[in-house]
Amino acid sequence: MRRGTHILKAVLVLEDGTVFEGESAGIPGTTIGEVVFSTCMTGYQEMLTDPSFAGQILTFTYPLIGNYGVNSEDEESDFVQVEGLVVREICDFPNNWRMTISLREYLVSNHVVAIEKVDTRALTRHLRVRGVMMGAISTELTTPELLTELQKAPDYGEVNFVERVSTKVAYEWNHGKSVEHDGVKAHIAIVDLGLKRNIARFLAREGCRVTILPCSSTAEDILACKPDGVVFSPGPGDPKMLTPGISVIRELVGKV
Repeated sequence: MRRGTHILKAVLVLEDGTVFEGESAGIPGTTIGEVVFSTCMTGYQEMLTDPSFAGQILTFTYPLIGNYGVNSEDEESDFVQVEGLVVREICDFPNNWRMTISLREYLVSNHVVAIEKVDTRALTRHLRVRGVMMGAISTELTTPELLTELQKAPDYGEVNFVERVSTKVAYEWNHGKSVEHDGVKAHIAIVDLGLKRNIARFLAREGCRVTILPCSSTAEDILACKPDGVVFSPGPGDPKMLTPGISVIRELVGKV
C-alpha cells in the first residue's frame, strides 16, 4: 500500500510452502483463509461482499481490478465477507459515474488485508494443479511464522461459516416493491445459508413477498410463515456441515 512514497511489503504463503511476494493493498496485518480464484473481469464488489466467500482469500486472475471503483448499491451483504484479497494490480485512478470511493479506499475502510503485485495467473495455475488450499497474507510475519500459523489454523471444511453469516432473526425483505399477480402475492421464504441480496431482490422484482429466515429455522418455523415456496440460499463452507437442513427439506416435501 502506498503511503506517500512508502511501499509496505506483503507476502502470501500457501500451506504447501509456496510463497508469493508483493505489496500491501489494504490494511497492515495478517489474515488466514482458503485461497480460491475467480476469472471474472468485473463484479469484484459483489464477490467481496458475497457471503459464499466467507472464510476465503479471493484471487482475481484479471490483471487490473478496481477500474470502476466502488458504489453503495452493488453490495451483496452488509459488509466485506472475504478473509483477504489477492490481485495483480489495483487501479488507482478509477472512473465511473456511480462510484463513491476507490477499491483501495474501500479495502482500507473495511479493514481488509490484501496483497497486490502478485502473479495471480501463476497462483491460479498452482491452485488448479494442486487444488485449493489454506493460505495466509501478512505484512508483519515471516514465512516460517506464517507456516506455523497455518498449521494451527482450522481447515476451511472444519468451520461452520453458514452459522457465522446467516441472519439471526427473521425479517421481511423491503428493498424492492412487491407486486400483486391476479390479486394474490406469491410469498417466498428464503432460508439464509449465506444469502446474496440479488436473490431476494429479483424475487421481489418478480412480484414476490420475500421473508428471510435464519439457517437454524425448523420446518415448523418455515411453515408458520405460510409461504407459497421455499428457497434455500447458497452459502459458504462444506455442505457436510448442513445435515440438519437436509432433514428440514425432507419435512417440507409435499407441504409447500
